[in-house]
Amino acid sequence: MSSVWPFDGTRYLAASALIASTLVAASGSGQAQDASLEPCAVLAGTYLTTVTDIEDVFASRGLITFTADGSFLVNDSGQGGTPGVFQPFSLGQGAWKCNGKQADKVKAEAVSLTFVLPSADQPQSFGRVDYRAELDLKTQEIAGSIKLSFTREGDLEGADPVNTPGPLFEEFEFVGKRVIVK
Repeated sequence: MSSVWPFDGTRYLAASALIASTLVAASGSGQAQDASLEPCAVLAGTYLTTVTDIEDVFASRGLITFTADGSFLVNDSGQGGTPGVFQPFSLGQGAWKCNGKQADKVKAEAVSLTFVLPSADQPQSFGRVDYRAELDLKTQEIAGSIKLSFTREGDLEGADPVNTPGPLFEEFEFVGKRVIVK
């Protein structure tokens, strides 16, 4: 009887172990939670957001994730770019910190870095997105502001978006709801 697997059991087990260890590392479950995040621990989770520009015009939908260990992840429906308006960009990754819990609200801020992908007429650069968020503990709705900055185009090696975000490009507002399993 021939095996349906394209490789032998040893390779399959090794590949499974590698995948499992990668998933554990990516989930952050092997890291201790930062004590300064504790007042905002309830914020950990993923939220489906609607982003609007400063004129309250729809800009995009997004997924933002606050992990228990302080990582921050962003996916945005506009990542493919808009010809003649803005370049495509990568997923955003970064960190968040707790700004405290007051009554029925939890406040936090986060920074996400992304790569602006090159095109025929524009070189690659970094995007930096600064978030201020407030979670309503009663409704589990999140709302906040977003500031988008870019480093100088073409200076990928010399850019320091962590300490020098570049000039402010645009500001946005967002609202969202926690993604839950029912």
